Amino acid sequence: TVNGQEVQVLEGGCWGIPVALEVGENLIEARQGENTAQVTITRLAVTEGSWQPSKPQPDDSPELEPGQLVQATSVLASLLEDPADSSSILQTVYAGMVGQVTECVQLQKGSALTHAYKVAGGWLLAQDCQTVEGTAPAITAVSFTQQGRNSIFRLEGASPLAAAERTDTSLKVFFSGASLAADLPAETGLADGIEAQPEPDGFSLTFTFPAGGLWGWSVDAEEGAATLTLKAPPVLSADPLRPLEGVEILLDPGHGGDDLGALGPGGAAGPAEKDLNLAAALAARDRLTALGARVTLTRQDDSFPTLAQRNQALRQQKPDLFLSIHHNSIVLERDVNQVAGVECYYFYPSGQLLAQNLAARVSAAAGRQNRGDKWNYFYVTRSDICPAILLETGFVPNPAEYENCADASGLAATGFAIAQAVEDTLAGRGPQAGAE
Repeated sequence: TVNGQEVQVLEGGCWGIPVALEVGENLIEARQGENTAQVTITRLAVTEGSWQPSKPQPDDSPELEPGQLVQATSVLASLLEDPADSSSILQTVYAGMVGQVTECVQLQKGSALTHAYKVAGGWLLAQDCQTVEGTAPAITAVSFTQQGRNSIFRLEGASPLAAAERTDTSLKVFFSGASLAADLPAETGLADGIEAQPEPDGFSLTFTFPAGGLWGWSVDAEEGAATLTLKAPPVLSADPLRPLEGVEILLDPGHGGDDLGALGPGGAAGPAEKDLNLAAALAARDRLTALGARVTLTRQDDSFPTLAQRNQALRQQKPDLFLSIHHNSIVLERDVNQVAGVECYYFYPSGQLLAQNLAARVSAAAGRQNRGDKWNYFYVTRSDICPAILLETGFVPNPAEYENCADASGLAATGFAIAQAVEDTLAGRGPQAGAE
């Protein structure tokens, strides 16, 4: 009992009960047979204060004129449709890319007045870039190589900031603040053709494909050069026992090391979210490998790769699929017994089908509610080289779901379901009736 109210203890020993806290001291007593435990929790009163926000002060970001150059310094920055709205992302921008400013505005971000620069049709915040001297550079040579299903174009002479418009049969890549002073290679790899076009404040390359012929793309900045990669779609093998033969998958167990993630009813004595994430990722790896996939992980032990390192692994490996595996949490203002289920996040449209299949398959296999696919701009979902998702496999604070997520059978079911969702996605199938 807790304060005299009977508590249902689950098979694994976990339990949870909501307790309302009054302002002041709250004595909570748990009793089991002759044993008791007490804790006093103090809830502070909320009082009206006299605090007023300070007047925003200008930061040291410069006001730039059209034609000046800026270089992205953040590992992962954003071109924004609206500089005041961090969610209005048009394109991801990577460190090292250089673009030409066409407009500059001052705006308030938090408690500071800062600047945003319009580059390649979107706004880049001053905090994510630095000014660089010089004039618009020229691309002096373009070469082509084919590596597996990747068609790679190397542009010598500059690392221009790139933004793209994509349809089912074309990809138009605009390179800001640079000109093209080189012939294009005769070979175009998976593309049917390539066309160069001078543009205001830059130039564009437009690739055409058969319908569905492009799986993903990316531009990597180097010192005085840029590499444009076009990835062809992976296909299922004809071998029914190894349908994922040749498919490359990068799994990312969230958190790790000193970053515990969410804690469940087991507290520090039970597995934290970081442990459940790794266990689920290893279960998925084993099943995916058995089906023929080549699987790598951002961590295989209790280490903590930073977000930048996880993103770097994705950009270096350029896998066919990227899955960041997590477990969910909530603010403890509700009855945690009533919040449960699986949900999956994507950013680019290319990740939505995978997110739908994962939510459906994992929820059905593990017996959890399907909370569906959701859009969000998480750091790990913003990949344009391949579908990238963040999977929340269950709610850690919920005692019943916590036990199920930590149970060997629950982990096995999750691993099998992840592999099945991958197979569904590569086959172009949406959520199956039995998995809804």
